[in-house]
Formats: sequence, C-alpha cells, structure tokens
Amino acid sequence: MTVMSDINAKTGDGPRLDEPVSGRSIGIRLIAPVAIALTVCALVIAAILWTGAREQDALSLSADRHLARTALAQTQRSLAGPVKDWAWWDEARNALFPTVDRDWAARLLANDAVETFGVSSSFVLSSLGEIVVAV
Repeated sequence: MTVMSDINAKTGDGPRLDEPVSGRSIGIRLIAPVAIALTVCALVIAAILWTGAREQDALSLSADRHLARTALAQTQRSLAGPVKDWAWWDEARNALFPTVDRDWAARLLANDAVETFGVSSSFVLSSLGEIVVAV
C-alpha cells in the first residue's frame, strides 16, 4: 500500500487508489465540468449576440429617422418658394376669394402644379385654416 491509500483507508475519505474506479465515475468527473463550461460559454455567446442585435436595431432605427427627417426637410425647402409665390399671387387671390373659381383652380393648381413642381396635390386654406379647395 502507498501512503495515500493508507491515509484514505484510515480516514475513509474519497476513493482509494488501490480500488478500481468505475467507468461511470470517470465519465461523470470528466464530462460534467466540460458540459458546464460549454453551457456557460453558449449562454455568454447568446447574451453577446442578443445585446449586439439590440444595438444594431437601435442604430438602424436612428438612421431611418434621420433619413426621414432629411427627406421631409428637403421637400419643405423645395416647396417653400412656390408656396410663397402662389400665396402672394394676385390672380390666385382674385380667383379663389371671396368666391372660388373651380375651373381656374383645376387648371392651375392641379395641372400646372404637377407639371411645374411635381406636386401631387394642392390645397387652398381659408384664414381659419379650413380647406377651401383641394385638387
């Protein structure tokens, strides 16, 4: 007997070195720590991927909002000139107030606005903000 087996024999702790160890005991002792380590690694990788996906979604949403705001601002800038010109146009004022000349509105506000400015629809509002003409 060796010193270690003498100690184990006296204390009764742990497997004795002179006794054969079963295959099941070795399997559990070797596979369990590896399985636990792999499970922990898989959970860490999943957490990293989930966090990265959330960050990517947030960046994409921010970029989409910026693009939409930029497109709207560009459209507003391109329409600012014609809107101001038409708002101060005496012929438009005379044709639309106090009574509405629907033929004039259809001809100039619908047809000319589409051809000249690429506008898909035009609205004339009263001083109260009510829609008077929509073409």
